[in-house]
Amino acid sequence: MKAEKQFGQFDGSVVAKVALGDNYQTVSINGNSVTSGTGFGITPGTTPGGIFTQATNIGQQTRNQFAVLPEAQLQLGYTISSGIRLFVGYDVIYLSNVVRPGDQIDTTLNFTGNPALSPGAALTGAARPEPLFKSSSFWAQGVKFGASYQF
Repeated sequence: MKAEKQFGQFDGSVVAKVALGDNYQTVSINGNSVTSGTGFGITPGTTPGGIFTQATNIGQQTRNQFAVLPEAQLQLGYTISSGIRLFVGYDVIYLSNVVRPGDQIDTTLNFTGNPALSPGAALTGAARPEPLFKSSSFWAQGVKFGASYQF
């Protein structure tokens, strides 16, 4: 939807858009631990997993989620002389269902099955950290200034 209006040398416009549909989401978790020396009885080397990346959550998960994406633009202009126009605008966009990297970190830890700390040990207790799929929303806004010449 778009609306424009002229008031003498001033003009203004408003644009509104909306998209509805599928948002394909992927969360990939990977990591390694590198140990050197033999302190605390730990064997030197590289093993899969780390503090927040362990065998319980390493891998890739995907899903499809319904999302809404509205966008709005507002622009005001002033024509100085024949063909020269100055304008200022404001844009905003919003996405309703996104996964962000920082939200996917499970901070509840169970080190009993970590091969870097306990080689060959079996996991006891809850399998943590676990893969998360926490959704949130995203929005961005911007201001623009400009000049145009039309001939």
